[in-house]
Amino acid sequence: LEIMDSFYVHTAAAAPEGGMVVFGRDETLLRLDPDLQILWAIPEVMSSITDASIGSGKLAMDGLGNIYLLSASESSVFKFSPEGRYISRWGSAGEEPGQFRAVNAIAVDGNVRIYISDFYGIKIFESDGRYVDTIDVIGVVFGLAFNPQNQLVAVSNTPKIYVYDLK
Repeated sequence: LEIMDSFYVHTAAAAPEGGMVVFGRDETLLRLDPDLQILWAIPEVMSSITDASIGSGKLAMDGLGNIYLLSASESSVFKFSPEGRYISRWGSAGEEPGQFRAVNAIAVDGNVRIYISDFYGIKIFESDGRYVDTIDVIGVVFGLAFNPQNQLVAVSNTPKIYVYDLK
């Protein structure tokens, strides 16, 4: 774990098999096994896709091991395979359905739908980036997670915790 001795972590997400994925220093994306041993590392992962550095981001993983990296500066979601191969990108800045104004958090449900908190609520997308709907929320949501019952738990600045039973 030599790289981990001085690695600054911006965000991390648990992997379905018990490992994790980490995004941090120099835009490096790391995949760790359940014993926290590095399986692979991709330095400057975002700079190789865009011409801009995104600095920090938010991560989520689906049950298949696909990785979703949310970039506030790019107003986009970047999807990677379980091996770290770039697959696609979606999202843009704006106020239309499916666009982002100010993103804060990301979560993936058991049906591989992607939930992204934004200034205008929680936006829902299919795993290929197709916009589905928006959940209206009072205030701004800064944290998203799914509980074992596949309910969406959202923490807002109101301060409230919302629990959504999604069918």
